[in-house]
Amino acid sequence: MSDRDPALDPTTRWRPGVPALSVIGLVVIAGLLPQPRGIEPAADVEAAPAVLPDVERAAWVLLIGLGVVVFIGLGLALGGSMLLGISAWTGRPVVEPVGRPEQARDWAYPARVEARLDQPLNRGLWLVKWLLLIPHLVVLVVLWAMFLVLTTAAAVAIVITGHYPRAIFDFNVGVLRWTWRVAYYGYYALGTDRYPPFTMEPAGYPATFEVAYPERVPRALVFLAWPLASPHLVLLVILVGVPLAFGATPLVLGGLVSALTLVAGALLLARGRYPRDLFDLIVGLDRWAFRVVVYLALMTDEYPPLRLDSGGSEPVAVRPRPVRGRRRTPA
Repeated sequence: MSDRDPALDPTTRWRPGVPALSVIGLVVIAGLLPQPRGIEPAADVEAAPAVLPDVERAAWVLLIGLGVVVFIGLGLALGGSMLLGISAWTGRPVVEPVGRPEQARDWAYPARVEARLDQPLNRGLWLVKWLLLIPHLVVLVVLWAMFLVLTTAAAVAIVITGHYPRAIFDFNVGVLRWTWRVAYYGYYALGTDRYPPFTMEPAGYPATFEVAYPERVPRALVFLAWPLASPHLVLLVILVGVPLAFGATPLVLGGLVSALTLVAGALLLARGRYPRDLFDLIVGLDRWAFRVVVYLALMTDEYPPLRLDSGGSEPVAVRPRPVRGRRRTPA
């Protein structure tokens, strides 16, 4: 017999069933745990083809949508060009104008877009204006959604009554006035460092906007404004980009005017001054865009002139000269 006490001998604590039970327990626990499903080559191979048709379908829908938009745009441009050609050939306007409002008798156009260049301007502030304008852009998204809905309602009212509802007209003028201030402060002019006010009313800002209220609007304008303005839209997409050309908020840079504005900002950063000639050109391009938007919104029946009225101030109204009859020579 051994002299060691069995209670103190560690070898006496080992039992053959303990390891077996431990292994069985671990196997059971491992079986109860959720198994990873990442390694399933057969399932992945079968699922991949199901995703590709969805992507292809979405691409085809996008291409078809773009094709429809281009087709409609080309149709409007062709139809508008034909109508303008017929008007020039016959000497009669496609839409017979009602006449200028008395308020706009001395205006170059029933919509006035003016601006004053603030000097001196901060050299580097324009680099962070995109951040400062975020609150305005958020508000303008909502205002422009309302603008589109109310303009549609105004079109229905014009067809029925021949009048533009005054409340809708004042609201739309306020939205355009707000948009012009933001565009002027931001990257469609950079003409001032004064932060735009959060109001649709006139506020003594360096950029001003005004439209004369028309007493009547021709019903035919509701159906012919977009086709007739299509030549303008083609030019404005190049000049001021898609946002302002189609009456949207200045959320995205684009077009010649944004490129010229960035050139002005670079010159301001390098030399500390805004070239006056460049400023006049940029404001003239913006004025052209806003005139077209006013026409498309049915706020005037006067066709936008195909000319660039540059400068911060509106030009003087061009009055037609009276036509003198020829004197008859005595027989």
